[in-house]
Amino acid sequence: MPFSPLDLSPVVWLEADQITGLSDGDGVGTWTDLSGNGRNATQATGSKKPTFQTNELYGKPVLRFDGVDDQLQTASITWPAEFTVFVLAKTRSGASYAFDIIAADNAARIFDFQLNSATSWKWVNYNTVGGNCEDGETSSENVWHVVSGVRRSGNAQLY
Repeated sequence: MPFSPLDLSPVVWLEADQITGLSDGDGVGTWTDLSGNGRNATQATGSKKPTFQTNELYGKPVLRFDGVDDQLQTASITWPAEFTVFVLAKTRSGASYAFDIIAADNAARIFDFQLNSATSWKWVNYNTVGGNCEDGETSSENVWHVVSGVRRSGNAQLY
């Protein structure tokens, strides 16, 4: 039986090749959540929408964020104490923030998974009891990276 991300019971699952009805360069207002939890990622402001780019990675489409203010948001998520985030992303020269996931619980940030410069991934875990813990890895510009961040036992680890 082939593997499906649904086997992992994802909180949210976003996959660019499942976006339909858009042409190359169109702004993405809704990215449909495939997890079955209805947590679509949306953006109503045209200037803040990432663009849909066809045939970018092995013939598959991707979403391109401008690294300045493009963003998508989901409905509020109650994150479990332990979780993993997987991202496939490529940084572009000169981008300062190519990717950022921020999760909140009771108005306090729990974690911030980001590409904080064009060459550095960072995973910050804000723990209300023990302060914050960080992990970082370097990356190369204009190269695709599979990156995962894991939060468990009040610690954050980047892979």
